[in-house]
Amino acid sequence: MSEPEPRSVVVVIHQLLRVIPDNEKDLIQDLNDYAGGLFNIAPELLVTSTYWLPLGKILQKHIKTIDTDWKETLVKIHNNISDL
Repeated sequence: MSEPEPRSVVVVIHQLLRVIPDNEKDLIQDLNDYAGGLFNIAPELLVTSTYWLPLGKILQKHIKTIDTDWKETLVKIHNNISDL
């Protein structure tokens, strides 16, 4: 079994944004702000922990408990255990 391809943090952020309800405005804004600042980063760097760690911090800031389906889906997307 081969290793999965590294994922770009920008691609994952866009996947997350499709799942987050519209009323989660602060989370959506933080993700959009972070992704917007990555436009000039080399694609091969967007798969490194340098860019993944801030995404994890954003999610931790806004999601304290996994108590809804959409939050569970976010975890699956972040952890690459979903086909979304």
